[in-house]
Amino acid sequence: MLLISNDQFFVSGVRELISERIFYSSCDLMILDASPFIYVFDSYWFFSQGFKEPFSALIICNDFLYIKGIDVGGFINAVNDNRKEAMSIPKSITVSEVKVLRYIFNGYKDKDIAKQFNCSKKTISSHKIKALNKMRIKNTRVFYTLVNFWKTSWPILGHADGKVRFYYNDEGL
Repeated sequence: MLLISNDQFFVSGVRELISERIFYSSCDLMILDASPFIYVFDSYWFFSQGFKEPFSALIICNDFLYIKGIDVGGFINAVNDNRKEAMSIPKSITVSEVKVLRYIFNGYKDKDIAKQFNCSKKTISSHKIKALNKMRIKNTRVFYTLVNFWKTSWPILGHADGKVRFYYNDEGL
């Protein structure tokens, strides 16, 4: 199991659930705390995707995203029932929308992206909003929260070896 979190209470709760053997199988489980959200997925699936950088993981792992405030029963169901074999980029997202999100992920502002694409700032904003809606992300603030999570967690994810590990850092990842 791999658990990454800055929330000591959350880590303690997950440890307690594991000790009570509430989860069907915890060894191949990954729980990533991207407060106020959590990702829950199978580590074999994640590492078999061959992600080379965090942006791809952000886009493709979006179907495993849950609101952290779900009740314990909902959390247990997410862990036990959400063993998806294969995922892909949402089919309706366009290449232009992915490019815009990648630029945003890399720190570019809308006006700079518009210059790169040789179009208006409104067009870039439209691509961004459409892409976020297709990914079920409510707004850009949530997107930036997830971007920050993937950028800061990526070094840890690159060294995961399948053993039970709990990463907790009270100063943030």
